[in-house]
Amino acid sequence: MMKRGWLWAGCWACVLGAMAQEVQPYDPYTVTRAAVKERLDKMPATHPRLFVKRADAFAKIRAAIDQKPEWRLIRDWIVRDADGVLKQAPVQRVQQGMRMQGQHDVEKRVGLLAAAYRLTEKPAYAERAKAELLAAAAFTDWNPSHFLDTGEMTLGVALGYDWLYDTLDEATRKTLCEAIKEKGLKQALAKKYFWTKGNNNWSQVCWAGMVAGALAIRDQEPELALEIIHQAVTSVPYSIKPYEPNGSYPEGPGYWTYGTTYYVYMMDLLRKALDTDFGLYDLPGFAKTGDYINVVTGPSGRFYNYADGGDGRGHQLALWWLALRAGRPDWLRKEAADMREAVRLNDPRKTALKSVGFPVLLLFWFQETEEKPKNAMPLNWASEGHVPIIVMRTSWDDPNAAYLATKGGPAVQNHGHMDSGSFVYESDGVRWAVDLGSQSYYSIEKLGMNLWSSAQDSDRWKIFRLSSASHNVVTIDGQLHVAKGFGKIVKFDKDPLLPHTVIALDEVYAGQARSVTRACALLPSRTGVIQDRLTGLKPGAKARWAMVTQAKSCAAQGNDMVLKDGAKSLTVRAVAPAAVTWKVTDLATPPNAWDVANKGASLISFEAEAPESGALDFQVLLVPAGAQVEKAVPDFLGK
Repeated sequence: MMKRGWLWAGCWACVLGAMAQEVQPYDPYTVTRAAVKERLDKMPATHPRLFVKRADAFAKIRAAIDQKPEWRLIRDWIVRDADGVLKQAPVQRVQQGMRMQGQHDVEKRVGLLAAAYRLTEKPAYAERAKAELLAAAAFTDWNPSHFLDTGEMTLGVALGYDWLYDTLDEATRKTLCEAIKEKGLKQALAKKYFWTKGNNNWSQVCWAGMVAGALAIRDQEPELALEIIHQAVTSVPYSIKPYEPNGSYPEGPGYWTYGTTYYVYMMDLLRKALDTDFGLYDLPGFAKTGDYINVVTGPSGRFYNYADGGDGRGHQLALWWLALRAGRPDWLRKEAADMREAVRLNDPRKTALKSVGFPVLLLFWFQETEEKPKNAMPLNWASEGHVPIIVMRTSWDDPNAAYLATKGGPAVQNHGHMDSGSFVYESDGVRWAVDLGSQSYYSIEKLGMNLWSSAQDSDRWKIFRLSSASHNVVTIDGQLHVAKGFGKIVKFDKDPLLPHTVIALDEVYAGQARSVTRACALLPSRTGVIQDRLTGLKPGAKARWAMVTQAKSCAAQGNDMVLKDGAKSLTVRAVAPAAVTWKVTDLATPPNAWDVANKGASLISFEAEAPESGALDFQVLLVPAGAQVEKAVPDFLGK
C-alpha cells in the first residue's frame, strides 16, 4: 500500500541528487561560454555521468533495489527485455524516404542492455551492447538531413559509451568516441539548421542528443563539448516559447510527449553532470506544462488529439521528473496508477508502462504518492497562446464525467490541421466525438505529395484527415477552411456550473461568410452544447454541420441521432434548425486513393440552405443517456 504524502524514495535522493538546487540563477538566452566552461571544468572525469549524479550510483541502487516492489518490478522488467535483445541481431541502417529507420531501436536496446549490465553486472549484457554500438558506429552516417535521427542516435551511442565505459576496450572507446564526434556533434555545427533555434520538438530532441554526446566525450573533446553545450543552452529556449503562458503545446499532446520528454532528458543530463540546467526549467510557461498534458486527457484516458497525432496516451515518463521538480504529485494520478497496476500484475507490459522506451529512468525519478493526492488541476482550462485550447470537464474523479474540448488558432502551424472550432466530447467513459488524427507521413510523401507546405493550395489539405472535411466543424459548400485564418477565443467562462467558450471564426471562413461564431458549453446535466451563428452567406449556400464518431451504431430519429456503444448511448439533438435530415457517412472507405481507411468511424451530418438574409443558426445538444436536459438552454452567442 502506498504511503501517504509526497515522499522521497529513501537513498535515491542523496545518491542521485535528483533535484539539487543550483547555486546561481541563469538566463538561458544569455548564458556565456565562460559560464558553461566553468561548469564543465568542475565535472569529474569519471563514468557513468549521464543521468546519474555519481559514478557509484548503480552500486548503491543494486544494494537498495529490493527494498520496494516498484524498484524490483523495474529491474526485472529491464532484465527481461534485455534478455530478449540478446537474441536479436544488431540494427542495420535502413532508409525510408527522408527518415532513417532503427535509431529508436538503437537507443532503446542500448538503454536496456547498459542498464541490465549496471543492475546485474552480467558481462553478456555489456558484450551485446558493444555489438549494437559498433554496428551503429559503422553506419555511413546518422542521417543529418533528418536530424531527429542524428539526435536520437547520438543519445543512444553516448549512453552506451558512458555507462559501459569501464567494460569497453580502448579500440572500442575510440571508435565510439569518433562516431559521436563525427556523425553526431560535428554535424550539428556543420551548417545552420532550421531546428537550432526552432520553436518545435526538433530543437528539443536534437539538442538533447547533442548534449548527451558532448557530456559523454567531454574529456576527449573539451572544446567541441563546450561549443555544443553553449549553443544548446542558448538555442533550445526558443522551443519553449510556444508553452507560454500556461504550458500548452501547439503541436498537440502526441508531440508534447516526444519533445517534452527529450527536453526533460536534456535538463536532467545537465543537472546531474553540471549541477544546473542553466535556467531552462524556469522559462515562462514550462513549469505549468504538467497541467496541460493532464487536462488534454479525457476521463476515458484518451488525448484530445488536435494536430498530427493519435489519441492514445502512453505512460508519460517525463511527468515523474516534472512532478518531482514542481512538487505536484497530482500530475501523476495516471502514471502512479499505471505503476500500481503493474506491481499488482507483476508485468508492466500489460499496462500503459509498455510504452516507456527508457525504463531505467523510472528507477531514478519514481516517487511514492498518495493513491489520490490532492488535486490542484482545473476542471475548466484555457491555454491561451498561439494555438488556444479550451478544455471543460464535470469531474476529475467520476469515470462517467463529461468532457468537451475545442480550439482556435490557424491551420498554418507546426503539424496543424484545419480544425479551428472542432471539438471532442465524451461521457460515460466513451469518446463520442472524435478527431481521426493524422496518417503516416511516408504514405503521403512516397507519392510525391507535398505534405509539409501549409499554403492554401498545398497537397496537405487534400489529405482527408488533415482537412476541414474530416473535422467536427461547419463547412460551407464543401469548401476548405482558410489555412491562415485564426480562430480567436473571444470568451471563456470557467464557471464550474456552466463553463463555456466563444470562438470567432470569421477569418477561417473568409470569402465564404461575413462572420461565423461557435460556442461550446457543458451544462450541469453533462450535456454538451455546440452553437453556431453564420451571417453573410450567399443565399442558397449549403452549410453542413458534422461530427465524426466511432460509435458502434448511428440511428436517426427525427432531429435526434442516437449513437450507441454497447449498453451506452448518446443522443445528438439538433435544436436548430427546427427540422433536419441526418446523414451517416461510413468513413471506412477513404475518399481518395492516398487516404487511409478509417475503420469503425462514421461522419454524422446535416445541411441547411442559407436564406435570402444569409443568416443561419445551428444548435446541437450532446445528451448522455439518462441526462435530464435543462428546460432552458442558454443562448451563448447572444441576440
